[in-house]
Amino acid sequence: MMYILDGNEKDVTNVIKEQRVRMGRGVISLTPISKCGLITKEDARKAMDEKLTELTASVEENESLKSQISGFELNMKEKDALIASLTAERDGLQARISELEAVADKKELPTGDSKELPAEDSKTLETSDDKTINVEEKKRGRPATRKTE
Repeated sequence: MMYILDGNEKDVTNVIKEQRVRMGRGVISLTPISKCGLITKEDARKAMDEKLTELTASVEENESLKSQISGFELNMKEKDALIASLTAERDGLQARISELEAVADKKELPTGDSKELPAEDSKTLETSDDKTINVEEKKRGRPATRKTE
């Protein structure tokens, strides 16, 4: 038969003292709860509270990670759209390059080129000079000297 003694600490201690002779002979043995592996309600409640706080913290962390993941997914969608547009632009430029290379090989201008230069110059030059020089005017001051080399 196995029993668990429950009660006031003083009364349980008195029962253990009264039965010490029988315990000494080996007729009965008392094993504390901590050694037999049983858990008290207080210990169980404390362990459950600790586990609940752990789980609450992990749920909060999980929610923050989910929000980060959704932000990354949006960022990836934006980047995918950018990549698609840049790829289309690159393909268009490659097509234009191949057209220009073909034209350069033929040494001809494409027929769709509308850039033409006018053959005539629209600017006119006026050659009227109103200044007259009087040759007979006398020079004043020192006469000019020429350098000879």
